[in-house]
Amino acid sequence: MFFDKNQKKLTEIKNIVTNNNCGIYKRIDENRELLELIYREYPNLIEKNPWVINWIKSQDEFLLAIANNLEINNELNINTEFKYPRKFPQPDR
Repeated sequence: MFFDKNQKKLTEIKNIVTNNNCGIYKRIDENRELLELIYREYPNLIEKNPWVINWIKSQDEFLLAIANNLEINNELNINTEFKYPRKFPQPDR
């Protein structure tokens, strides 16, 4: 019974991580897209507050760890030319 309850919870968590708002890989990609936008449109924000990069990077690492540990397949890469998630952005120098 204990195993069944835990298995049900794990299945529910995997369902959320896979399907909620297009899934965890979409969330990762959107955070990376946000950082690209900040680099491109608001470079002064990063210059004045460089720790913002670490906020986004730590969120990225957290979400990737969840996806990897739950062994979530990246369904967003099926039949698309664009790879999700995009690479973690670096500032243009």
